[in-house]
Amino acid sequence: MTTHGFCGSKVYKIWSNMILRCTYPKNDNFMNYGGRGITVCERWRKFENFFADMGFPPNGMTLDRLDNNKGYDKSNCRWATSFEQNSNRRDNKWYELNGESLILTEWSKRLGINVKTLQTRLRHGWSVEKTLTTPLRPRCNNHILTLNGESGRLASWARRLGMNWVGLARRLERGWPIEKALTQPPQRRPRRTQ
Repeated sequence: MTTHGFCGSKVYKIWSNMILRCTYPKNDNFMNYGGRGITVCERWRKFENFFADMGFPPNGMTLDRLDNNKGYDKSNCRWATSFEQNSNRRDNKWYELNGESLILTEWSKRLGINVKTLQTRLRHGWSVEKTLTTPLRPRCNNHILTLNGESGRLASWARRLGMNWVGLARRLERGWPIEKALTQPPQRRPRRTQ
């Protein structure tokens, strides 16, 4: 019989699932927790102590371990969003640029580039540096570019240069600095004579 009155509550279920996956070999998740040495500290084996240390989970948050190779105790646990938890998985692949390592979803968020675009670039053999530093090609000719305080649409800059807006967009996609992309005239290929 329990005396805390929390049976059936969200926080009790979180605690109970933590205990089961770390201590009960027949639990479906045991091999990823107790089976690989993840333990629950002695203090947290009692629900009241766990609750005293962690309190209620904020809305939309679940229990997360800061270091996935260590067990459950107050110094290694936090309430985290699903994004934070997915960023803290042991099977995540980390990508380093300029001394900073992040997972692809975090690079995507920081760069404003869809994670699928980054994955496709890597799958096509792009280096990590090229994947993370190549800007997106503007999808339409309404993209605004600014040079020396003057702003204009991609199409109008292309007309000034006497080139197609797609060609100008490709320059930017290839990493050309805006100044060079907007000031270098297009190279004309000699026409074939027949």
